[in-house]
Amino acid sequence: MTPWIWPVGLAMLALAGASEAIATERGGRAGAPEAVDAEMLRDLDLLSSPDYARDREVARRMRFFERLRMLESERAQEASSSAAPPPAPRSVK
Repeated sequence: MTPWIWPVGLAMLALAGASEAIATERGGRAGAPEAVDAEMLRDLDLLSSPDYARDREVARRMRFFERLRMLESERAQEASSSAAPPPAPRSVK
């Protein structure tokens, strides 16, 4: 057996796991949007507070994808609020 086969096999396993995780994430987004529950609102309120220890505890409990989704939604809100309004359409004569 050649010495380069085990790294290739390891890379194939990693790629298979990553593609499965991506497919699962895409499948989760294809459905109806998640309902906002009271616990999520409480966690978001805690994250906006200045108390660092409490924020760190909440962030530790949140799943990785929940944190990414929260950061992406904040970034999208900032981009939409800072974007200039579209120019008025010109009339054709």
